[in-house]
Amino acid sequence: MQAPQSPEARRPDAARLAQRLNQLLDHAPSPLFAVDELGLITYVNQAALNLLGFSRPALLAQSAHALLMKAAEDGTPAAWEDSPIRQVLRDGRPVERLETVLWRKDRHPQPVHLSITPLRQGTGISGAVVNFSDATEFRSLITQLNYQAGHDPLTGLLNRRELMFRLERAIHDARKNEHQHALIYLDLDQFRVINDTSGHEAGDELLRRIGNLLSEHMLLGDSLARLGGDEFALLMQTLPLEQAMTRAETLRESLQSFTFRWENRDFSVSASLGVVPVTPGSTSGIALMAAADTACNAAKDKGRNRVSVFKQNDTGLLRLQGEMQWVNRIQSAIKESRLILFAQPIRPLSEGEDKGTHFEVLVRMQEDHGRLINPGDFLPAAERYNLSTAIDRHVIRQCLAWLADQYSLLSLLDACAINLSGHSVGDATFLGFVLGVLEHTNIPPEKLCFEVTETVAIANLDNANHLFSSLSRLGCSFSLDDFGSGMSSFGYLRTLPVKYLKIDGIFVRDVVQDATDRALVSSINDIAHLMGKQTIAEYVESEAILKILREIGVDHVQGHFIGKPRPLESVVLGR
Repeated sequence: MQAPQSPEARRPDAARLAQRLNQLLDHAPSPLFAVDELGLITYVNQAALNLLGFSRPALLAQSAHALLMKAAEDGTPAAWEDSPIRQVLRDGRPVERLETVLWRKDRHPQPVHLSITPLRQGTGISGAVVNFSDATEFRSLITQLNYQAGHDPLTGLLNRRELMFRLERAIHDARKNEHQHALIYLDLDQFRVINDTSGHEAGDELLRRIGNLLSEHMLLGDSLARLGGDEFALLMQTLPLEQAMTRAETLRESLQSFTFRWENRDFSVSASLGVVPVTPGSTSGIALMAAADTACNAAKDKGRNRVSVFKQNDTGLLRLQGEMQWVNRIQSAIKESRLILFAQPIRPLSEGEDKGTHFEVLVRMQEDHGRLINPGDFLPAAERYNLSTAIDRHVIRQCLAWLADQYSLLSLLDACAINLSGHSVGDATFLGFVLGVLEHTNIPPEKLCFEVTETVAIANLDNANHLFSSLSRLGCSFSLDDFGSGMSSFGYLRTLPVKYLKIDGIFVRDVVQDATDRALVSSINDIAHLMGKQTIAEYVESEAILKILREIGVDHVQGHFIGKPRPLESVVLGR
């Protein structure tokens, strides 16, 4: 019988164990290598060799620092003391998922995620294991995300965020080095026409081509961005204002000579441009962008297809800049419910036509200290900066909530007239909003009359027709405000389902002393009646005006002589 083996005989040889461990690590899919306490490579597996392109003899006993070192800007290698491997060997604290590069044999950087684990022997550190993974795809994804974060997806140009970042850098450079740069704000003049008549696909293609056209005029150091919609901006480095104006004119001329062809139709294109200098005195990127936008709007006001430069003492630009300062005030007033509703009565001239209370809802802005601001002070800015729809929606919500509180008295209400802006008429989502509020408050639609100015209705004829027809079918009525100021009023009137025509007050206020205005009011009234519409004369400020309007046969009157606006909450239906 064979004697049993001693425990020592059964224990594997240390060399055999190391060989077996090396075989296992060599077939491991994760690249790794090991270093001793001096940072010299003592082991490297096949996955690491494959990724870095070395042979095993070329790495063994070499400093791992050579794989990790990053050359400084002057070409000198980074110090060993700064190596993460050295830090682990010194401190004994592991490093997890460090994003860095290892240098391949061909001296190309290999992006990796790297982890370093110290090896302990007794109370000391005998070395470390470095394992890593290929981060090329991750680095590519990060690069792609960084690109997307700074670029417009439609045109490939910079976006507003990236331009603002570069604008702040330009301000810093102007202050530090006494340089002057320039910013151009560009807004296409015909984009909406092309977009509305030929569709969004045509609009997108136009924006791409405009982006390419502008890119052809860029110089080294320029930053060209699409800000959104049909607005672009160009930041030009180290350029005096005079030269910036010359380049802006060149861009304007290039756009004016450009023809956009879509589905066998040719469209002319032009742009309004605003130029502002970037100087050591510039305060912020936001202020510069606002100034450039102001100058661009001034170019539009002067007839479009021109260049305007921002000047601090330009009264027209100061007016527009003043309008922009209303933006935050309007937004805050909406958010804090400081838009206060007023009502002005509309009276029938014939006693037999009195069917109940009829009033127009007006809006005032209440400041923090309680002072009320008239709509003429803030509504132009709201129109210019696309805030009028937000105001309209706020007014409708508040007005219908007030009517809901008066629900038991609604039989005494003839009509509550609410003004709509051009932006609301052109907003495809606005009809759904009105339907939702009506359903929520359960207000009878026939109690509502929506007022739209004649010029807004004509400018948005298709949208106005759709909105008017849809709400008219529910029972809502419509009134054309400022009627008579358009050049083709009666021709367009045939296509719009409106109940009331509000004769423009510019004709009404002088009917006593001006025979021409009196004849115009009479003509508008007669033709309106022939078309089955009722008339409302506004700006009735005296008994004499009222008497003439009664003689003419106007149906309803409105003005301070009839009743001044008062807070809606003070109105009692039936009185």
